[in-house]
Amino acid sequence: MRSVEENSPPEAGTESGTVSQTARDPHPPFTVLRPQGDPRILIICDHACNYVPPEYDNLGLPATEFHRHIAWDIGAADVTRALSDYLDAPAVLSGFSRLLIDPNRGSDDPTLVMKLSDGAIIPGNRHVSEAELSHRVT
Repeated sequence: MRSVEENSPPEAGTESGTVSQTARDPHPPFTVLRPQGDPRILIICDHACNYVPPEYDNLGLPATEFHRHIAWDIGAADVTRALSDYLDAPAVLSGFSRLLIDPNRGSDDPTLVMKLSDGAIIPGNRHVSEAELSHRVT
């Protein structure tokens, strides 16, 4: 089963001034918009997309679950892009689903990797080892 890619971050070098960690990575862990924008403002969109790398087999979930709020904040990336353009402000968008790992949680937070979200059991997160958790964090 292919990973859902409904709202992937933009690729490096687009007109919006996007840079990514690596220009060759089609799904970098984050994307920076307008890096030379107004330094007094920084916009963060930590649930920007619903992408899960193929090796995680959609965390055992049907693809339909990735169209729900449990996987991402629907529309947040579009709002962030618009604000970044309007304010000429740098913005950082996450490049992965919060179901893989939630980027706005501390490393000791029990909800860093959700086993249950809005009534949906996340099979691929039920038995995450310390090594796997470390891999997802880095």
